[in-house]
Amino acid sequence: MANIKSAKKRILVNRTKAERNKAIKSGVKTAIKKVEAAVTAKDKVAFMHKYLTAESDAVFSILPDDIQAQMMADRDPHGNVQVSRIESEKLVSSLVAAKLEEMRKEGKYNGKFNTLHH
Repeated sequence: MANIKSAKKRILVNRTKAERNKAIKSGVKTAIKKVEAAVTAKDKVAFMHKYLTAESDAVFSILPDDIQAQMMADRDPHGNVQVSRIESEKLVSSLVAAKLEEMRKEGKYNGKFNTLHH
């Protein structure tokens, strides 16, 4: 414990500032959580389309809705997409199903395609 008057005052001032900063930080975190809860997945998709380049937007549009949602999910502490959490089996099977359906409409494919995900 400090013995000098100015050191004692500094301790009190630091404690007061720390409490105020803690309250502000808590309020900001709560506000962010409320905004994230209020924003639906479709709003996030519209936001992504607005800020992506034309090439990136074209690729992002090809992805199925559930994969788009996984791409916009929480990121790691460095801000990177957690690619290991994206369900690649579903991505590949949905893209193949879409391509086969396109070929079926053109009359180039007449078969069955069923998927089973683990």
